Amino acid sequence: MGAEKVIGVDVDPVSVEIARRNSKRLGVEVEWIVSPIEEYFGKGDTVLQNSLHKAGNRNFIEGKIGSKGKVLNVIPMMFQMRRVFPFHREEIHEFPVELYVIRRTRDEEKRRS
Repeated sequence: MGAEKVIGVDVDPVSVEIARRNSKRLGVEVEWIVSPIEEYFGKGDTVLQNSLHKAGNRNFIEGKIGSKGKVLNVIPMMFQMRRVFPFHREEIHEFPVELYVIRRTRDEEKRRS
């Protein structure tokens, strides 16, 4: 996308370490930060967030968003997760998820500027 600077944020240090290795292997420069996203207050032009959620959690997602954003679309799909961590029991686990398209409200945009 031609970004001047890329920052990755995740609460899980193991996931950040895996992402750090992958970005290095791919030759992509990323500043990785271990932090809950609600405690990270950086600014950016574009935010890409993992918006896949286990199916059936729309009320929870909308409750977390509150008046800060609006769910524009929910796309149901099946997701296959390969065994990554020692606590995963299956080599490949398939389960239903929903991809959320969420836009920040104008009031929230004004508050953050």
